[in-house]
Amino acid sequence: MKFLILILITQVAFAKLENKINYIADILLKEQYLINDSKERADFVKRQLIEKSAKSLDNKKLEKIIDENTEFIDLKKEIVKRIKDKYSEEEINKLMAILETKEMRKLAKDVLSPILLMPHFKMNKEKIIYEVKELKKSQ
Repeated sequence: MKFLILILITQVAFAKLENKINYIADILLKEQYLINDSKERADFVKRQLIEKSAKSLDNKKLEKIIDENTEFIDLKKEIVKRIKDKYSEEEINKLMAILETKEMRKLAKDVLSPILLMPHFKMNKEKIIYEVKELKKSQ
């Protein structure tokens, strides 16, 4: 019986910690503390790739190759994962206290910089390079 009570207490504590982590992630997303806007950044990288590619290539085909090999990251999942990896329960409680008031949130950027510096999308560069080479060969 004591074992079951201990398991129940552990589960409740874990659920509370999960709720705190999700709360922190929601605030970070809502307050837009993240460094780059993912869509704008991905479009910028795409334009750079197109400009640096051979001028003789069809831009529509090149855009299609880039779009097919670009994947956006679920930012909330990534933030939750990083909070779990980098902070102890005590530190998570301190983060909650910092984020409770708008005035204190300004401090959060420094405390949370390891979480906030992340890419918002992934590009399969090897596949893009390969497909661009194939496109060049076919033209």
